[in-house]
Amino acid sequence: MTRVSPFARVAHPLWMLVLQTAPAALYLWLVYQDYGALRTLLGDETRSVWALYYGWYAAHCLVCAAVALVYLRVRRPLPALPVALTLLGATLVWTWMYVSNLDRFVPEDAPRWMWNANHLLSFPATFVTPSVLYALSLLVERFTPDTVTARRAALNFLALCLIPTLSALIFQFDALQSLLKAAPDFLTPALFIALSLGFVFFLMQFLWMLARGRAGRFLALSPWRYPIYGLFTLAFPLLGLALNSHGEWIRIGDSSLADMTHFFGDYSHPVWYGLAAATGALVLLPTAAVSRSAGLGLLLWAARFAAAPFTLFFALVFLPYLPLALLAIALLGLGLLMFAPFALLFLHIHALRESYAALHAIASRRALLLLAAAGLAFLPMLVSLSYLRDRATLHAALDYVYTPDFSATESGVSADVLGETLLRIRELKAGVETPYLDAYYRALVLDQLTLPDDKIAALERLFLGAERAPIEARSWNWFGADRQAQFAPRGLARPQGAALVATRTTTRPEARAGFTATEIELTLEGRAPGGAGQYVTRFTLPPDAAVSDYYLVIGDRREPGILAERRAATWIYAQIVSERADPGLLRFVGPNELELRVFPIAKGERRFTGFTLLHDRPLNLTIDGRTLALPAPAARSAEQTRKLESQLQPLGLRHVAAASQPRRLAQLEFVVDCSSAALRSPGAEAMARYAGAIVQFVERNPDAAGAGELRLACVDREAHWTRLPRPLTDASLTATLDELAREAGVGGFFAERAIQQSLFRRWQSVDSDRTFPIFVLLSPAPTTHFAFGDLPALAWLLPETDEVFWLSLDGALMRHAAFRQGAALADAASGLGLAPGEAEFRALVDGAGVGASRAAATWRPAGESLVWNEAALDPLNPHARGLALRGLERRLALFPAESGLRWFLLRESFRHRILSQATAFLALENESQKEALRRKQKETLGAHAGLDMLEKDLEEVQRLDEPPLVWLAMAMLMVATLFAWRARRAYAVDRASHSRKKSERARP
Repeated sequence: MTRVSPFARVAHPLWMLVLQTAPAALYLWLVYQDYGALRTLLGDETRSVWALYYGWYAAHCLVCAAVALVYLRVRRPLPALPVALTLLGATLVWTWMYVSNLDRFVPEDAPRWMWNANHLLSFPATFVTPSVLYALSLLVERFTPDTVTARRAALNFLALCLIPTLSALIFQFDALQSLLKAAPDFLTPALFIALSLGFVFFLMQFLWMLARGRAGRFLALSPWRYPIYGLFTLAFPLLGLALNSHGEWIRIGDSSLADMTHFFGDYSHPVWYGLAAATGALVLLPTAAVSRSAGLGLLLWAARFAAAPFTLFFALVFLPYLPLALLAIALLGLGLLMFAPFALLFLHIHALRESYAALHAIASRRALLLLAAAGLAFLPMLVSLSYLRDRATLHAALDYVYTPDFSATESGVSADVLGETLLRIRELKAGVETPYLDAYYRALVLDQLTLPDDKIAALERLFLGAERAPIEARSWNWFGADRQAQFAPRGLARPQGAALVATRTTTRPEARAGFTATEIELTLEGRAPGGAGQYVTRFTLPPDAAVSDYYLVIGDRREPGILAERRAATWIYAQIVSERADPGLLRFVGPNELELRVFPIAKGERRFTGFTLLHDRPLNLTIDGRTLALPAPAARSAEQTRKLESQLQPLGLRHVAAASQPRRLAQLEFVVDCSSAALRSPGAEAMARYAGAIVQFVERNPDAAGAGELRLACVDREAHWTRLPRPLTDASLTATLDELAREAGVGGFFAERAIQQSLFRRWQSVDSDRTFPIFVLLSPAPTTHFAFGDLPALAWLLPETDEVFWLSLDGALMRHAAFRQGAALADAASGLGLAPGEAEFRALVDGAGVGASRAAATWRPAGESLVWNEAALDPLNPHARGLALRGLERRLALFPAESGLRWFLLRESFRHRILSQATAFLALENESQKEALRRKQKETLGAHAGLDMLEKDLEEVQRLDEPPLVWLAMAMLMVATLFAWRARRAYAVDRASHSRKKSERARP
């Protein structure tokens, strides 16, 4: 007779570590994360509440862990009844007291953006419930005999049906509700808890009888197994999925419930139904019938483990709802389906035990463990590979648009995969939530950041040829409600309610270094009636000046600005402004344009803020209509200039003075819309119409066309360049366009890429000092072309003009200020108006009215070679460092794909406290805000430069993201693996010891 190891029972100590201690430890770690963000805002009384309840719970967990480890050491099962009653009593008392004091954990004035208030309930519901289930499992094992009579099973099933019936009666009859209202306050929740625990106990006992008792062994070989087991493995899971997706698969009527599609998450894809059916069939399949063949038995073993993540996933999803399941049964009659995942989990574990019992004699333990590990990794591996594919595709698209290599001619992006990825992101932002999986998706694909709607629309227009319609929010669930709120920004209504009333400058010349540091202090006065106003202004910074410091006076102290990553600082400022606090923000919004924001400023109140400007010449700086004359008594000598040039030369920078820039001749470059929509719109005559418009334009503007070279780009999502033959004729030009169009017609019209490539090519060419391009765009309609790239960053390459032209097919000419900051997204038809014909064009080409060059003396990248190291800027003075950073930013505009240069600029900006386009100065009020900034900066520093923190602008708010709870599943899976290994090892040791003692007793 084979001895049954005591470690194979539910009372095995490792079960307590898996179901009680491991979730509790993760719960306390998540609580500590929230506490770290709020601790400086909590008063002594509130901190005492945190210390009392979480310290109490931590002590409880330590005692449970100690007990489990002691019994694990002595290799004895836990005493089921004492441990179960102790766990139930301690957990319920703690939960009761915790819920009764929820309003004492966080002050009412604590900023809600720093933490998620749902954590106070969602975390206990998720992580404390396994302890209760484990205690009930101990009671079920203790009070359920192996041999179950039909009478005992019938009584159990009767009790299982009576409890929800009694609960429903309580809610149906007013007399019973009146009795409960007249009873003491604690009686109603106590009755609800007792009924809920009783229902779960009898349900688990019923399943235990089916799986472990004589009835279960009978059902394993009986045809009745299929309808009875099938209710829990197939019918209930599939029905639950269908009901949760009502409105798509089935309808429940016109009740308010019909509007709550995907209450438990979005599982509308047919894959979920296929996985549910496959998992149910694998659990339902008789092990004895399959295991007669070793190959089929091993295949079933691996397949059941492959389906295990699906079963575990839904058990974790429904875990927070379990305390409400009985209420759902009583009120809606459908709450029984909420227990289906747990029933399926129980029967799935039982099926795995059956497979092991049938296979351990014909296969080695190592082979079974390898098959089990491979099966467990199958679904997670498929999901991860799918997400990694989405990440690679999204990053390739963002690289092509926002951090491109201008020398590359192809994007290498799969439009189909990108379309699926962008659709998934749209669904995430609409609240169509799949619990845990979407947290994993956001972490892996989006790096916990967001892709704003305008960028999604731009990528869709570029790679798919058309913008998709927005997805309406159609989900509300425990997991998705907060996510939906995060991606549905709310307006802050913070008006421009302050004005600049005074300025003061303090000059500190550095004669030896040849530069001047000028501190500029601004006095702001509130003008907003009846509330707090916000001061916002933008001003132009000369290209040879730098900002090295910032401060904001908060109360009676001067708070220095923190130099942080720009996206993180902007996000934190937006969150603080949603509450009443005191932030100040100074950042670049363009290559030479700064933005200053201060909030709040009450009516009549005066606030003081300022920054330090580094410059080496007299400047006139205009801020909010006030011009500040900044002297520079510490003029740089010729020797200092030569020294500076020698220091910046290894960085690939050269000094260019405005007076030394030669007068260049204009050269026409035509950018033709060859997108899929444009080629379909005019039909087969598209190229002929383009050719006719270009020829007519050249004939009407012979001076503009000149005798020089004409270039043309046929542009879809890529640019296909060619030189135009002379003389131009309709036939020759149509043939040239037709040849280019054979390679085009994919995606949208990426005019910016053609312009960027042309400027980049000219910068590399020896002809860059003789000619400059005039870009003429042709498309069927004057749509918003400038929606992707960053042309203002390249404006220094084209000092003669900041405009491009749009030529319609009927010859009309329009202008677009594409290189001017803030005008790149403007529609040419609405913002610029018609030009007065070719005379306007000739005037620009001839140079009349152009005036002085827009490029002042500055440092520019000199060539493709670049040498730097960590100490490259250390020998320079602060002003020279600022010049170097601004010059290298211009190089980064030419080589956006150089990640090493991007990191170098960011690091040196932090090291030397000099503002750059990748950083921002942020003055904060308290330590909690600074801790939140540090956390956000960790996310943004590791994320793609094309991803953002905010959806649109600073007036729209998002909350902090919650930690992905998928780590709970991974942690519990690891501990469960350890449990299986330790249990099997202990079982083998016990069997060996038993055999040895038996052989010793048998000796004479």
